Amino acid sequence: MIDAQDRKYLYEPVELDEGIAERMDKPQLSYWKDVASRFFKNKAAMVSTILLLIVVIMAIVGPMMVEYDYRTTDTKLAAKMRITGGSMGPSEEHWFGIDTLGRDLWARVWMGTRYSLLIGFVAAIVQALIGIIMGCIAGFFGGWVDMLIMRAIDILNAIPYLIYVIIIMMVFGSGLLPILLALALTGWLGMARLVRGQILMLKNEDYILAARNLNTSPWVIMLKHLIPNCMGIIIVSLSMAIPGAIFSEAYLSFLGIGLPAPMTSLGQLISTGITEMRNYPHQLIIPSAVISILMLTLQLIGDGLRDALDPKLRK
Repeated sequence: MIDAQDRKYLYEPVELDEGIAERMDKPQLSYWKDVASRFFKNKAAMVSTILLLIVVIMAIVGPMMVEYDYRTTDTKLAAKMRITGGSMGPSEEHWFGIDTLGRDLWARVWMGTRYSLLIGFVAAIVQALIGIIMGCIAGFFGGWVDMLIMRAIDILNAIPYLIYVIIIMMVFGSGLLPILLALALTGWLGMARLVRGQILMLKNEDYILAARNLNTSPWVIMLKHLIPNCMGIIIVSLSMAIPGAIFSEAYLSFLGIGLPAPMTSLGQLISTGITEMRNYPHQLIIPSAVISILMLTLQLIGDGLRDALDPKLRK
C-alpha cells in the first residue's frame, strides 16, 4: 500500500538536469535542415563553395570582360613578339597574355572553363540518372533481372572506359555532344552499384512491404519511397562524379580527341601549354591553376556533403 506521504511525491514533477532541459528546449530540426546546418559549419566546404561560385561566375562573364574573342587569332602580333623578344605573358592589354597564335588567353581560359564545367555537370547528371534507374531496377526486382544487369556491369567494367570513348568518338566524330555521350554511357556503372546496394537494404523495410501488400506499383514505390531514402549517397556520389567528368574531358582533350577547334577547354589549353612550357610557361601555369582549383573545391565540397549526410555524425 502507498501511504499519503508517498502518494504526494508520486505526482510531483521531476526536476530535469540542466543539460537535458536545454536540449529539450531546442527546436527540432528536420533531416535536411540538420544536413544544411552541419554543411555550413564545415569551413573547408564553405570556402570551397565560395571559390567554386567565383570560378563559375568568371566562366560566365570572364570572356565578356575583354574585347577579344577567344577564337580570333593574331599571328602577326605573335610573330612580332617572337621576333622582337617582346613578352607574350600577362600585360595591361592581355591580362593572361597571348598564345603562340596571338589569341587572348584571358578569354580562352574562361571560355575553356565554361565548356569544362558544362561537360562535367551535364555528364555527371546524366550518369547519375542512368545509374539510379539501373540500380533501382536491379535491386528492387532481383532475380534474373538483377543478375542480367550486374553481369552486364561487370563486363563493361572489365574493359577500360577509354576504349568505349574512342569508339564513340570515332563513330560520332569530335564535338560537345559526342563527348557528353561518351562520358554518360561509360560513367554510370559506379552509381548503379551504389544505388543497388542501398535498395537491397531498404526493400525489406516494413513500410516497403506494406506498400507492396497494398498492390502499389513498383515504379511508385521506387520513386516515392526508395529513391528519396537513397538521396544521401546519390548526392555524395554525384558531387564526386563532377570532378571525375571534368578530368576525363581534360584527359581526352590532352590526347587530342576532345573538343574540335576553335572550341577550347582547360584540357586543350594545358595540352597546348605543355608544348610551349619552356618558352612561354604562362600558357601552362594559368589553365593548370584553374583546373586544380576546380578539382580541389569540388572534392572538398563532396567531402563536406558526405560528412553532413552521414547520420552517424549527428549530435
